[in-house]
Amino acid sequence: MTHTAVHTRGEVPRHRIHCAYSVVGNRLFVLGGGLADNENDYHPLNTIDILNLGMNFFLFAHSPSETFIWETQATRGDAPLPCRGLNVCAYGKRLLKYGGVGAQGSLGMVSVLNSETLVWEAEIDLQVLTLLLLFCFY
Repeated sequence: MTHTAVHTRGEVPRHRIHCAYSVVGNRLFVLGGGLADNENDYHPLNTIDILNLGMNFFLFAHSPSETFIWETQATRGDAPLPCRGLNVCAYGKRLLKYGGVGAQGSLGMVSVLNSETLVWEAEIDLQVLTLLLLFCFY
């Protein structure tokens, strides 16, 4: 196995801790996390940074003009609260964000972001989602 350094363009995201990331299509999404001023003082973020991996990233055929470009994107809709320690996974063209810790404490919501339109589509309480799934399968 070999490792190759990749040079990116655009504004590189701020260094943060406890963020989450997932790939949808040819884009790497980095969500949330926090800035650490010191060991006990974290500032949760509500930003989304996207790295364009290029059209043929997984075929390892890169066009330098379109690949590895960072962008910080604004979203629309009812965004979840800023947090760190969250989990994110891709499901089709959507990103499912769960949990995290914000200024209000632990968050127990599942939020859905459409990766094409960057619109937050839904926020579902995990307990309600669990009950709905149990009801559907029994």
